Amino acid sequence: RVVRLGEGATRRTGETGHQPLEKLFEIERLAEGSPSIDFPACSVGHVPRSSSPDLILPVRVRARHPPRRPVCLIRISNLLNRPIDRSTTMDFNLKRSRAVFDNNNVPITADSTVQAALNAVNAGGNPLVADANQVLEFHVVDDAVSSRCPPFHPLMSHQIYGEGEEIKGYVEPKVVVTLSGMFLPLIEVSYKSKVLSDEQATALLAPVEKAFKGDDGEGDNVVMVGPAGREAFAAAVREEAGALEAGGDGLGEAVLRRAVTSSSTRTTGAATDDKESEQLTIYRSTLADASEVVKKLHRRMEPLLLFFIDAASAIDGEDPCWEFLLCTLTGADGKVRVVGLATVYSFYVYPDQRRFRLSQAFVMPAEQGKGIGSAIVDAVFSVAKERNVVDITLEDPTDDFRRLRDRKDLREMMGTAWVMEAAEAAISEAVAAVSEATKSGTFEATATATAVAAALDPKADFLKRLGAALMMNTKQSERMWESLLYKLAVDTALDASNEDDGRLATVVEGWMAKNIEATFVGRDGETKAKEVAAGKVISDTPTGFWMYKDLRKAKKDLANPLNTSAPPANVANMVPVNDVTDESQANAIAEYVATRINEVRVLLGVVGR
Repeated sequence: RVVRLGEGATRRTGETGHQPLEKLFEIERLAEGSPSIDFPACSVGHVPRSSSPDLILPVRVRARHPPRRPVCLIRISNLLNRPIDRSTTMDFNLKRSRAVFDNNNVPITADSTVQAALNAVNAGGNPLVADANQVLEFHVVDDAVSSRCPPFHPLMSHQIYGEGEEIKGYVEPKVVVTLSGMFLPLIEVSYKSKVLSDEQATALLAPVEKAFKGDDGEGDNVVMVGPAGREAFAAAVREEAGALEAGGDGLGEAVLRRAVTSSSTRTTGAATDDKESEQLTIYRSTLADASEVVKKLHRRMEPLLLFFIDAASAIDGEDPCWEFLLCTLTGADGKVRVVGLATVYSFYVYPDQRRFRLSQAFVMPAEQGKGIGSAIVDAVFSVAKERNVVDITLEDPTDDFRRLRDRKDLREMMGTAWVMEAAEAAISEAVAAVSEATKSGTFEATATATAVAAALDPKADFLKRLGAALMMNTKQSERMWESLLYKLAVDTALDASNEDDGRLATVVEGWMAKNIEATFVGRDGETKAKEVAAGKVISDTPTGFWMYKDLRKAKKDLANPLNTSAPPANVANMVPVNDVTDESQANAIAEYVATRINEVRVLLGVVGR
């Protein structure tokens, strides 16, 4: 029997009938200060309902009227059960337990488990709640035994274990996913003990197994599970040995080959002075027509994206518009290993062109830092040039991956003579305006930025030519023009005696801010924001509205109408605009301007390398 301590709770006790619990039990906190949480001291009575600590508590329960048989089980915070027997004083951390289970869900005595849990409480943690990203661990092996690289943890697991990315109900849980060279998965689960029932504890195995089976857990991926699966896993690894080396043209069309050099960290995880030279090869296939080995690799690698790419989802491998890039490294010993992938969707553009959207790109954690991500971007552009592609966009890119694209675009612009000629002419006019204002003592960054805006603004025909030459859409062309002018402004010294005066860069920042502001409130500075937003995607709030910068991303949020002024989850894709006060609107725009300028500064730091 279980009762939950609460105000007014009663319990039948035989001869005495229903009695308030406070008349039956005294609860006191042991060892004042030992648990590192706030728990109310209760000399007599009950634990208030408002107090529901999620930690195991060392408390003592005294029976005021010792009954003839065990009174009940007291459930503290609905986590652990402890029996109360006929003695007048019982410690909460008894050796006996009815809520601690072993791996087979069989009750066990758990004095060591309880002590470990109490130690965790005293250290300030919750022994029953673990970070799923730390519990999950990936291994990659060349054969059934030999590890190829140090174990690594996922960046995220919310699609597996929920938004909280927590695992509850175990002491020292561990989920190990071992991947073969062909990405065949073996999933093994272990824990020291289970301290919650099946209904309360997080399922460790099922969510991971479902993810790797693909197609919502009903796909045709083979997944080995547990100790029983180890033998089958080893046999499968032996059977697939040499498949990559023998793949040859079966891996697709080689669109990029490049030598890469890196420290020898793959096996030990510790960087050394020994440098290994390996050949990176990126193969392209139309996924629907790819070889069986490529299709198998795609099916097996795709579940990994759930752990490293936010909002990742499976794609339709039979859609002929999907292009698949497979990245391999070949060592000096001739052994080949898969180190990454990318998927690109090809859209039709009237009358005879295509548009590429780089949807997903992934490099194995142990292989990062070798320039493979940049090589993927180069490979996509290489394929695009052969396919008469009008422009290339990125789908929901991370900041780091967007920076890879921006870095390539900026370097291409800097290497294009007619682009640099236009940019230097624009900056020369800005230099003249700043110098004149400085000499006359009237320099003010915002006013000067307004004065030189006509010189800095790109002409429509220039943007069209730029986009066609470098496969950028209008938005990307404008972004990269801003970045190029900012770089030239930073590199240009106005005063030989004070090269770091920064006045010119400040003026360019002011010009960028004016452009951003014009997007939301019109170039005259007076048009109401919502009038300018007409034709854009907006989401109303009680005090104004959110304006989306990207239609496709907006659809995700607008599926659930926004009814409050709180920012939606996809806040990076939108700008809040409040019709009530000009100040709130100005603050929102200023925040976006600061973000954009910082983005350019970080990019320039990368480009300078």
